[in-house]
Parts: sequence; C-alpha cells; structure tokens
Amino acid sequence: MIDSRVQQIADHYGKRPQTLKAIEEMAELTQALLKGDSVHIAEEMADVEIMMEQLRYFHANEAEIKIIREQKIARQLARMEVK
Repeated sequence: MIDSRVQQIADHYGKRPQTLKAIEEMAELTQALLKGDSVHIAEEMADVEIMMEQLRYFHANEAEIKIIREQKIARQLARMEVK
C-alpha cells in the first residue's frame, strides 16, 4: 500500500514526470555507488525508494510484483546451488 503522502506527490506531478524523475534518481544512486560515499548512497537510496513507491502506484500491480520477485529470488538461489 502506498504511503498517502507519496501518493499525494505522485498525483500532483503525474505519471510521466514522476517516471522521468525516477530515472533521474536511479542515475544519481548509480553515481553515488560508484563513488562509494556511504552518506550520499543512503540519501540516494531513500530517494529511489520514494520513487519506486510511485512507480508501483503508477505502473504495476503489487501482487504481480510479489510473484515475479519470488520467482527471481528462487531462480537466483537455484543458480547458486548449482555452482
């Protein structure tokens, strides 16, 4: 379930602008990870989490995400067992 405050932000700006903002925030997280600055990484991770919540609200069904997530985790664990 989306935080009502995050939903308010999402509804105010709209799907397209917030989708583009999510891309921007993910790029900033990528840069922070490359630099290795843990304080900056935490800040950018928080931004990405907020944007991910909005992306879920706009683009995806929570049940669908849960199913796909579980499949991906199971697949990766199976790969690890093979090696």
